[in-house]
Amino acid sequence: MPTVTLYRATDRIDSYGSGACFAADEDVAEEYLDNPGFGGSTLLSIEVPVDPDRVLSLVDGRRNGVPYGHQARSAWSNLAEALGLDADDEDVVHALREEGAHYIHGIIDSPRRRDELHEAGYDWVVYEDSFPESAVTWAYLGEDIDL
Repeated sequence: MPTVTLYRATDRIDSYGSGACFAADEDVAEEYLDNPGFGGSTLLSIEVPVDPDRVLSLVDGRRNGVPYGHQARSAWSNLAEALGLDADDEDVVHALREEGAHYIHGIIDSPRRRDELHEAGYDWVVYEDSFPESAVTWAYLGEDIDL
């Protein structure tokens, strides 16, 4: 199982749970050191063993064998499919986009949607975030883990 290095600015350094977001790049995580409500005063670096079959990638590339890049053209359809929705129905995909206010993280931030993705077999979802611009975010979907 490959290991991925992820970064997180946080005030909670003992554990993380469903919905915790990590950056693929240290400099991106550093942007959250001064982002009240979204980050924290401590920069964590963690090595995470990742089962590639349990990662929903919504980006268009890879770096060192793991998802990395910009939002894939099929990101919304892939997300709809992962949620068990009809990804071929444009109205369904459009409704999903509206639900997320046209941001992937708008869906991932929903505890209900995270639970649905986890129940569908995913531990992580990787997507292009809106802050900082073009950041690659790894959102954890599983149960609480102690560091």
